[in-house]
Amino acid sequence: MGKQKTDHKSLHAGWIQDLKVANIIKIDGAKLVCLACQSNFTFKQKSQLEQHIKTSKHENLAKKFAMDPQRQILLSEAVESQSNKPFYKNMCQAFISAGIPWKKLQNPVLQNFLQTYTGRAIPDESTLRKNYLPQIYAEAIEEIIRDVGTNPIWLSVDETTDACGRYIANVLIGSLKKDEPSKSHLICSKQLEKTNNATVTKLVLDSLQMLWPGCKQDQIEAKFLLFITDGVQYMLKAGKNLKVIYTKLLHVTCLAHGVNRVAEQIRSLFPDVDKFVANMKTAFKKAPSRIAIYKEKCPDLPLPPNPVITRWGTWLKATEFYAQHFNEMKDIIETINNDAASVNTLITMIQSDDLPRNLAFISLNYTFLAEKFTEFQEHGGSLHQTLQYLDEIENKLLKVNGHIGKAVIEKCRTVISKNPDLEKLKQISSILEGQSDEELPAELNPAEVAAFNYAPLTSVETERSFSMHKFLLSDRRQKITPENLEMELVSRYESLTED
Repeated sequence: MGKQKTDHKSLHAGWIQDLKVANIIKIDGAKLVCLACQSNFTFKQKSQLEQHIKTSKHENLAKKFAMDPQRQILLSEAVESQSNKPFYKNMCQAFISAGIPWKKLQNPVLQNFLQTYTGRAIPDESTLRKNYLPQIYAEAIEEIIRDVGTNPIWLSVDETTDACGRYIANVLIGSLKKDEPSKSHLICSKQLEKTNNATVTKLVLDSLQMLWPGCKQDQIEAKFLLFITDGVQYMLKAGKNLKVIYTKLLHVTCLAHGVNRVAEQIRSLFPDVDKFVANMKTAFKKAPSRIAIYKEKCPDLPLPPNPVITRWGTWLKATEFYAQHFNEMKDIIETINNDAASVNTLITMIQSDDLPRNLAFISLNYTFLAEKFTEFQEHGGSLHQTLQYLDEIENKLLKVNGHIGKAVIEKCRTVISKNPDLEKLKQISSILEGQSDEELPAELNPAEVAAFNYAPLTSVETERSFSMHKFLLSDRRQKITPENLEMELVSRYESLTED
């Protein structure tokens, strides 16, 4: 005798009658619909239904359902009904954009607040993550593809190590437009097994296929015109690999990174100033008694800056602060005289003649570089304007005499000389400004040269995407999978950079 088909309707009716929940549990084919939770379930055993109705979430919603007779009449209660789908999607998108972990939805006070003022059941975090995050991510990718269209593009890639010790590479793209700066898009954020030229090259090739799915290499070759990285060796090698495939491609290393290398050279040439800045930072870190003395002596003066090596220009800003307020710092240090190693070191240093002399030299000749970092990071100007910033830096550095000035300008020239296609971009800029009679680069046609008018020459936006990555992957949120992290990061970046 063949296996008989299960009569779900009769089976479910028996469960509902035994558990006395006919007023709130309805039968919909092979599924059961909970009107209070606005959810449907495929329960295989009666105990599963019994377990559901005993959950605190169901009990709370059932009480509210029983007090609202209109809801018992309306049949808009099926899980993820047509009216709930946009609500859940919008909630997911709002949490992504605001950087709020979905786990917060388990907070009973937040749940109650949202239920009270929206009149809807609040979905579980897994519902948003499984059903709506992929949808929002897919829409973000579609928006990127639409925005880029058939325009030629620039692509920037950089790598970092995240809080879990994984190698993460972010890829940003944007259109090359002759009449306006382009909007940047984070196309992907991938975990790499190792960081070398091969993995970076493959990442770029995969990103281009994601942007133009199904396109052949010769079709992509006409669109991929500018590659922006930092100046490390494996990135330079990756650029060479890609230029073999894409013959029109120009590779430039980030000018802001280059200026930072010059700033690091300046820091290394003044070890006494560097030591003073570091000890000042240590002396006032987590030292309430010293801070109290500082505030008493200089109530209108802000606390000493805390430079961070990875934050470009902060060391130079700190030296400018100490140059301006050296006498006040000297008075404060002598007042807090104690046996602390950092304080004793500071007392010895401020009594020497070299420290104030070197601070004055840096203040006069090199602190302007800190302002240039801001210009590089914040401007949305043309290719010509960006290159002007670089020319201004070179010209000011050339005016500094002595062995220090010579060492710094040599470093600047070395950095510029190792920038693969910077000279070609200078040539393009001169042509576009009508200042050159030179021929166009052989690999580019006139329209492609014109598209470089607002070409970016920094990877600052890629660095900012790492800050967003660090924000999402906090110390309390490290169980998120790399795949879900990428989808959330791409979606959040796109939502925050909308016009």
